[in-house]
Amino acid sequence: MKSVEIAYEVRPRQSDSEQAWREMALYPAKEAGSHLLVMRNINWPSQCPCCLSEETSSYHTLKCEVNWKVDDNTRYFFPLEWRVPYCSTCLDHVKMHSSITIGVSIAWVVLLALGGAFSSEYLKTASVYLQIAAIFGIGIGSGALCLWLNKVLKPILVVPRKTPTCVADGNYAVSAPSVPPGGKVQIYFESDAYADAFFALNGV
Repeated sequence: MKSVEIAYEVRPRQSDSEQAWREMALYPAKEAGSHLLVMRNINWPSQCPCCLSEETSSYHTLKCEVNWKVDDNTRYFFPLEWRVPYCSTCLDHVKMHSSITIGVSIAWVVLLALGGAFSSEYLKTASVYLQIAAIFGIGIGSGALCLWLNKVLKPILVVPRKTPTCVADGNYAVSAPSVPPGGKVQIYFESDAYADAFFALNGV
């Protein structure tokens, strides 16, 4: 996996050079409170970052939040986002992976609720220790069942949707985690070939 750092600047909005600074920035300036964030524009290769297909009729909105600390009592959050060209096939397998994860999580919550209702109804006269043991048993058992279900469903529903050149399994092939105070915008690429194309296109 390769990555790249994208430089940015944050300045007070009332700066004398604010207007010139806005005009200099290619990426739309982001405002938060009394401060302004500006960074260079990013150009994305015209190919899917997962399978490298040139059929990029769809887009993935890559989001990143910059946390800027002015002082101990003041912080600003700048939401950044980019439209990354993506092929519909790879978007489909990512969404299916996400749907399975959400569905299994919901199933686990439902099983816990049913198990809790069962234990409260049929273990009324049992000791506290037995009730606690029953709750832990239900939680562990339902969790194991859901993990197994997740492991079974993904190869059946996700893998057939992937192409032989796909590099990402369940997540998007390009990501940008939130930036802590004093940190830098970092973009990660699952595909080295796509990362090299990005570097060449942006001169980094």
